[in-house]
Amino acid sequence: MGRKGASAAKVLVLTVVIGLGTVVAMWIAVVLVWGWAARDSGESPSAPSPEAVARADAELRTRGSLEEAQAKGETVVAQLQTVMSTLDPSMRFLPSQSARIEDCGGADGAAGGRELKYRSYDGNHRLAQRWPAFRDQAIAAAREIGIELVDRGSTLGPASNQVVLGIPSDGATFTVFNTPVDDPDGGKVVIAMEITCHLPADKLDPSVEPTR
Repeated sequence: MGRKGASAAKVLVLTVVIGLGTVVAMWIAVVLVWGWAARDSGESPSAPSPEAVARADAELRTRGSLEEAQAKGETVVAQLQTVMSTLDPSMRFLPSQSARIEDCGGADGAAGGRELKYRSYDGNHRLAQRWPAFRDQAIAAAREIGIELVDRGSTLGPASNQVVLGIPSDGATFTVFNTPVDDPDGGKVVIAMEITCHLPADKLDPSVEPTR
């Protein structure tokens, strides 16, 4: 093959490579553009079906509103604080972290469900030395008002000074614990509340003013 033939072959190969590279680049660009468009439009391949959303809506409507569950939870927190003050009358609590109300995930979220992610109250004392007595009193007081023991702390660590209480019908849990002794505040009692997915009151009753 002469020089002209070799040059022509090289040009042909180079043209084919460039052509294939262009096709691949265009294919990648199309995929990326489709992905961005789907993301911006809120489309998701795993989006819940209308049937799943309808089932979630029906289930959520069997529960009270998120506002009712939160109000009941605040009452429980006050009762737990009263139990603590019997161990130490100088014990005081202040809200330390505001409630984070967020949309639920999956079909519950698509149905309008929301959940209270975290709400905490900090006490001004540690109960490390009196923890067993407080734990037992808290569990007994909780049972009297229909709150169940979820975890005594045995599965939360060998030296875990915390107890988890809950109201299954409301999807509410209350975790009471001591922060570590080497905490910047020197360790303190904390009550944390979380409430799983509920419909806001305005979703259950259209006459209620929307909360957002």
